[in-house]
Amino acid sequence: MKIKWFIFLLVILHYKNSCAQNTWRFPISFEDAVGAKDTIWCIWDSSAHGTTPVDTNFGEGAFQFDYSKFNVWMLNPDFDSTKVAAIPYVGSFNIYINAFNFQYPLMVSWDTALFHSPILPWSIGVTDASIENDYFFAVNNDPPNQTFNMIWDNHVSAPAFNWGGQSQFPMTFYINRQTAGINDVINEKSIEVFPNPFISSFKINSEKLILSAFLLNASTSEIITELFRNKYESTVSNLNHLPPGLYIIKFLTDQTTTYYKKIIKLP
Repeated sequence: MKIKWFIFLLVILHYKNSCAQNTWRFPISFEDAVGAKDTIWCIWDSSAHGTTPVDTNFGEGAFQFDYSKFNVWMLNPDFDSTKVAAIPYVGSFNIYINAFNFQYPLMVSWDTALFHSPILPWSIGVTDASIENDYFFAVNNDPPNQTFNMIWDNHVSAPAFNWGGQSQFPMTFYINRQTAGINDVINEKSIEVFPNPFISSFKINSEKLILSAFLLNASTSEIITELFRNKYESTVSNLNHLPPGLYIIKFLTDQTTTYYKKIIKLP
């Protein structure tokens, strides 16, 4: 009987571990003109819920401020000020940052490598990350969308300005991840894409016959172009016109199996 219970426990633990999702911690750092610093954290975790009661295990509870120092903060689901936002993987971050006791200009920085690393075995990763407020509506690296695209850069200056709200705060951060279906396979080892990142061209080698390959816009999943059909290998060139950023290559190797590869376009 003890052996049966032990086997049952092993099965439960294996199922729990196979379904668990790794914790993704993403810091956004702020530094003002006199070198004062502070940081807020975005956390994805399978045990987070993003609602009340707040996840005190992740530090999402109310923060006790030293009002003599520079602080950045946001509201948690209990409407208390905090420096941590923790949500499950099915959600997207849309957080409003406020601050006090700072001097312009501010420098905002983050680690773009965390965007490009798969979060789950079947995850494409972060495909949208932007900063929005009255200033970045007018001054940004992504004029068509009138936001600052965080995937393309790892820092940005936030100076004083004299239009709109005339304040950098509240500063909105939007971070979204996109996944393929669970039955799809990300970064299938039998398919190689190189160099990655690329500037204007890359090569594809596959152990399997690729019936079709498509280049997708990572933020919308829309097809940009068909790359090739019915080949084991191919060179894709003349991509200078594409803006820098994250893209997805979608491969169909038979009528039911789809693979995805992330690829980064450099300026």
